[in-house]
Amino acid sequence: MIKKIIVSKDLYGFLTIDGFNTQEWLDENRKEQADHALKYFKSTDSANCQHCHTRIYENQPESMKKMAKRMHERNFKKEADKRKTCVDCHKGVAHVYPKG
Repeated sequence: MIKKIIVSKDLYGFLTIDGFNTQEWLDENRKEQADHALKYFKSTDSANCQHCHTRIYENQPESMKKMAKRMHERNFKKEADKRKTCVDCHKGVAHVYPKG
């Protein structure tokens, strides 16, 4: 339900903002939209990432570099409210984060 409410703002934008569904509008508003997405990911503890990358702290792939494993292990040892979430370190992995 929450995702439907969040997505409904796109429909509202399409109906009320001239040029909302154009590349020009996206280019002009890319940073602001990226910041909204980051805020959402942080508020959900990057649940969308963890949907596929389940148990990344306990079940690390062999291909993961040693330093990355150490960083994940250190983060997992912290209290839950002190841990970083995926996008704190991996911002721009799925979509290039805009400069500026």
